Amino acid sequence: MNLAKLEYFLVLSEVESMTKASETLHISESALSKSIDSLEKELGVRLFDRDRRRITLNRCGRLAVSYTREILQKSSDMRVALESLNRIKSTVTVGAPIYALYIPLVTSYNTDFWSSQLVFQNIDDNRSAAVLQEGAADVVITSRPMKSADIHCLLFLRNRSLYHIPKNCSVWGRRTATLADLVGTKCYMMNESFTDSNIFYSSAKEHFSTREQLRALNIQIDYVDLTSMRLLFQTPDHFFMSDTLSLLVLPELQAQDRRRFVYATDRLTTNYYLCIRKDASPAAKSLLDWMLRPDNSLVNTIRSLDEWLDDDSALENGPAVS
Repeated sequence: MNLAKLEYFLVLSEVESMTKASETLHISESALSKSIDSLEKELGVRLFDRDRRRITLNRCGRLAVSYTREILQKSSDMRVALESLNRIKSTVTVGAPIYALYIPLVTSYNTDFWSSQLVFQNIDDNRSAAVLQEGAADVVITSRPMKSADIHCLLFLRNRSLYHIPKNCSVWGRRTATLADLVGTKCYMMNESFTDSNIFYSSAKEHFSTREQLRALNIQIDYVDLTSMRLLFQTPDHFFMSDTLSLLVLPELQAQDRRRFVYATDRLTTNYYLCIRKDASPAAKSLLDWMLRPDNSLVNTIRSLDEWLDDDSALENGPAVS
């Protein structure tokens, strides 16, 4: 007995017409008749009374209908439960202090190797090791490298600070600059609601401390939202605080003149590490294996981005920074 036979039987019991049932099931009447005959032989009883004009359920058929509905419902429930269990087993929770770190990871992973589903979880960078050890996340991206025998830790991104400058800026074409070099210019910054979304800045505190530094240097600040920022990136008339991560998340920026991007020597370079427990689930380990593959699109994209930033051919001074 298989489920198809039961499904055919249930449809026929509802319409009590071989013609209508076969049309509903998109099979021939002869195929339907053979299926019902086979089911009756397996059960050892007749389910329908037949005459030349019609086919109707008998007492055995009516009893069989109730069991058939229950069997088909149980089958459907089992399928849904198994699919849900499979999703849970193949879901990998990625903890990171800022959402921007997750964007290139999930985008590249879904392109290269999407047997597992990645889910983002915002974490406190100071508690990244605890989050991983407690199992609150399967994978952690953190600025704090973990030196533990039971954790795999590899460099994920060397996030270098940049100033994204307009063409009329005095530091156009230079390799490096500081905020002091930008006195007298204007700066675009995300508005306060954007920092609360925790996309680029690791904390609102960092954003506001930078704001106070700009004000101390008498650099005017114009606040914009994300939509306006992306448009202004194309033809800036102010400078932006930027970094490698911003270029990674917004690849359209790399289509611009390389001279728009100046290394900010008065801002820190932050290394981010991808950390996974050695006893992690197979799905989480597959993410690590993917990161180590030579054809990994994310690693290759980051490498290409670094090479583009270190290309001196379009600059007016100095070798690439180390």
